Amino acid sequence: MPLGAVAKAGIEQHPPTLWNDRLFGAVPVAPLWVGAATAIGLLALFALLEWLTGGIGELVASDKWLWESRDGRTGVLLALLVAYMPTARRYATLGAQRNFEELRPLFAWDGRERGVRPRDFDARAVRTNRIAGIVGMGIVPLTALIIDRDPALYFSRGYWHLEQAWMWGIGIVVCWNLGRFIYEILDDARCFSILAGRIRKINLLDLGPLAPFARQGLGSALPCLVLISIYSINALDRSFIWAVVLTGGLALAAATTTLLLPVRGIRRRIREAKRAELRRLTEAIQGDTAALRDSAIAGRAGTLSLADLIAYRSFVESVREWPFDAPTRLRFALYLAIPVGSWLGGAFVERLLGVVLD
Repeated sequence: MPLGAVAKAGIEQHPPTLWNDRLFGAVPVAPLWVGAATAIGLLALFALLEWLTGGIGELVASDKWLWESRDGRTGVLLALLVAYMPTARRYATLGAQRNFEELRPLFAWDGRERGVRPRDFDARAVRTNRIAGIVGMGIVPLTALIIDRDPALYFSRGYWHLEQAWMWGIGIVVCWNLGRFIYEILDDARCFSILAGRIRKINLLDLGPLAPFARQGLGSALPCLVLISIYSINALDRSFIWAVVLTGGLALAAATTTLLLPVRGIRRRIREAKRAELRRLTEAIQGDTAALRDSAIAGRAGTLSLADLIAYRSFVESVREWPFDAPTRLRFALYLAIPVGSWLGGAFVERLLGVVLD
């Protein structure tokens, strides 16, 4: 159900508790356009800064490509990321709410329990979210040390200038949003894992209604993979290799966790339902027809032959325990191709530049 239809239907909605959601909710356009406008504005501002400080003239005089210039490349990537991270946070919020609403008819739950509904943050969770942002800001000096490997550099007289202040400033904004984003998608994953226990009954004959659990995992993993793709362009610079490994490893760990955690609970429920159904079928095959009283085929129990029961038992044994169907698995494979394509593209560009310049 679209979020607009949810609101019109009068389904209970909690007001947003995070500034990011309030900000995007106040703008009457899609988050994509807000992010695109922010990126364009920041790129224009960075270009103006480079022109005023002479950076553009130095780049033209050096006869280098933009991606060969550490400051130019980093400035462009950070401008893109500072627009991307809040946008990714907003889409993660909308995706979690949409998946929750699609699952709502399955719940044996009155909805009043706190900490189960995604983004139903209390004051403590909001504080933890802020702490996650502060911790994320620590990535900036850590990354700088990994790249430069000289702490004394940051205390030298010639290091700090307008361009460096810009880099550090927007880098802190990016990592502050990154820390909060990771906390939010991990908390969403935890909520969906818990929500699996609130589902009334698992229908082994139709697992389609459980697809939102898989979509939640994929929707949370995708922004992490896109982040890896954007930042991995820095791998063209050998001094950034370990910084790329650090950032990429963090994003990949978050992607893996948020992919698997939302479906862990529902996988456990499916396994329990399969075991219970197989136990009933075994008893029915052995002659106890009353064992099918709670089975999905209870209405047909009196008309089933022994061969029918054995065939149905084979079907139940073949039911997948993970709520990932073939289209979902294909989609995830395509998602994984995003960073892989970025790495291969970066290697190709580096080789091409080497051939041209040599």
